[in-house]
Amino acid sequence: MDIEGAEITALHGAENTFANAKNIDFSICVYHNGVGNRTDDEIEIPAFLNKHGRKFEFSDGFLMYGWQLRRGVVRSIK
Repeated sequence: MDIEGAEITALHGAENTFANAKNIDFSICVYHNGVGNRTDDEIEIPAFLNKHGRKFEFSDGFLMYGWQLRRGVVRSIK
C-alpha cells in the first residue's frame, strides 16, 4: 500500500479485517509523515500491526524522504 501518507487512515478502516482474518500478506509504505504531517508512520504503522499480532519486518536499508533518512516499507512475514 502506497497511498501518499494515508496508510494509517486506511489501516484504521481495515481494523476488523486485521482483527479477524487469519492470513494477510501486506507491504505498507512507512516513509511518509502521514497526511498533513500529523503522524509518524514509521512508529504508528508497526504499532497498529503489533496490536493485531501481525508479524512483519522493515525492508532493508533506508531512503531519502525530503532531507531525512527513513525506513521504506513494512512487509508481512510468516
